[in-house]
Amino acid sequence: MNILAHLTCEICGDTWFRDMTEKQLADYMTEHPEANFRRVTDPNDGTYVDVDGVICDGCEDFYNDEYALELAEDEEVEAQYLDELKEDACAAAGTGDFWIWHFDPELGDNE
Repeated sequence: MNILAHLTCEICGDTWFRDMTEKQLADYMTEHPEANFRRVTDPNDGTYVDVDGVICDGCEDFYNDEYALELAEDEEVEAQYLDELKEDACAAAGTGDFWIWHFDPELGDNE
């Protein structure tokens, strides 16, 4: 039996329809436990399912791109911090103040 699924994106509100079989619908429900399903059986021997709480491909791509960009920026900031830390340690070693960059657990804190 074919099921007409009406899906609504929770972010942008976009709606779309998808023809599904019982198995496809069950698989979709398993893959998207956050979605809200309302099943309405049509008198013409069809089933209509209203699905809220899903994310459309466009919003998913946008948020994946934003996350990847944020992750890359975080990695760049961390790399820059480590470079600066290395420069500071090298400068301290050149002035004889390298001891402030060295921590010996047996001696305790160097401060």
